[in-house]
Amino acid sequence: MLLYALTWPAVWLERRALTCSPARSRSLLDDRLEAVAAHGDPARYGGYFPAYLLKCLQDWFQHHGDELDAELKQVRNALDQVLASVRFAERVQRDARNIDLLAATHRLLHARRANRVTGDDRQRSLF
Repeated sequence: MLLYALTWPAVWLERRALTCSPARSRSLLDDRLEAVAAHGDPARYGGYFPAYLLKCLQDWFQHHGDELDAELKQVRNALDQVLASVRFAERVQRDARNIDLLAATHRLLHARRANRVTGDDRQRSLF
């Protein structure tokens, strides 16, 4: 039951498509355990402590979940922006390589056209 209580916040985050670093996750649990130690009597609960801890975690997430949700969504959105920028930069580099290739091809064609021998001016063109 204790393991269930300690892993419950991960399920809460997963259901909301939120992620956080292991350090942040540990911090959330540590803060709740410190609050239990400061305001409760863990020894009094004995074998019921895991159920008490689970209830404390669920109550905290119910009351502060929106704040945590907003905080972690800001992190997720910033990460999405960084990843989008990386994808955009890759696309720009790919497009730049295409432009370089086309420009080089054009220079080759232009050089060939400039070096082309023009016909005799006395001879008439059919076109």
